[in-house]
Amino acid sequence: MKHFFLIFLLITAFSTSAKNNASEKESKPVIVNKVSTIIENEVENKILFTVQIAALHNENETFENLEGVTIYIEDSFIKYRLGEFATYKEARAFRRSILSKYPDAFVQAIRDGLRVHIQDALSEVAI
Repeated sequence: MKHFFLIFLLITAFSTSAKNNASEKESKPVIVNKVSTIIENEVENKILFTVQIAALHNENETFENLEGVTIYIEDSFIKYRLGEFATYKEARAFRRSILSKYPDAFVQAIRDGLRVHIQDALSEVAI
């Protein structure tokens, strides 16, 4: 009986550890495709700005076929983002230029592939 209890405890500990690791992986975005100049060429931990045009639960072939789109799978959404800009000002100008086609577009800050709250990003970088 003691051996059974010990084996049960070990199995429970390992399964809990595996579940925790799986949930941590789910919280980080998966970049499906990356057409990048800034991310690959700049120092890690640097903030860049991009324009998100959609966040959907299902794939969208129209968005997937856009030139220069970066697709993120994040928080059970498929997120479509265009452009990579070193400054917030450049990203805002690009956003303005596409608003007629993508009225819900907004600027998103990214660091090492992870989204950063825009206020936090702006406090760290020159606008």
